[in-house]
Amino acid sequence: MNNFNLLPWREQLREAKRQRFYVYIAVSIIGSVSFAISIHIVLQQRITYQHSRNHYLNDEIQILNQKIQEVSALKKQRNNLIERINTIETLQAMRPASVHLFDEISSTLPQGIYLTHLLQSGSHIHLVGKTKSNTHVSEYMNRLNQSKWLSSSNLKGISTKDETRKNSHLRDFDLQVTQRLKHTVNPLLLVHP
Repeated sequence: MNNFNLLPWREQLREAKRQRFYVYIAVSIIGSVSFAISIHIVLQQRITYQHSRNHYLNDEIQILNQKIQEVSALKKQRNNLIERINTIETLQAMRPASVHLFDEISSTLPQGIYLTHLLQSGSHIHLVGKTKSNTHVSEYMNRLNQSKWLSSSNLKGISTKDETRKNSHLRDFDLQVTQRLKHTVNPLLLVHP
């Protein structure tokens, strides 16, 4: 009978399996490490790319902020110019107003009345004068209300203040009237900013 010794063959097979196992472990370790390194590299590239994008966006935001400041400065300058134009137009409209005021006050003045004081505060005019009768004052108020440049006459009072003038039959009157300021509006100024 022949005796076969299977121990060396089994030992070789075990050694081969052990070597394959170590090779598989080494390959899996190398694969895992290379995979982790490649993921790290990809993530690092994405982080670097995102940082560059953030830097670009910050630069663009700074440029836009500068432009916004320039636009704000231009709006402020525009509003100042509109204010100046409105002031100039108001002054232009008021320039003939004093001429019209004196013309209307004198042309509407009926006989039997004369003025002693005239005081203007804005568009309000305070008239003080002397009259022979109340009807003259009433007629004067009607004429002032019908005027193109004056309106809203309001009688504050009629009295005889001076006791020595009782025989002269003149009475003091106090009257207020509003001046109408007529001017045209520039249509460009109606545009809102």
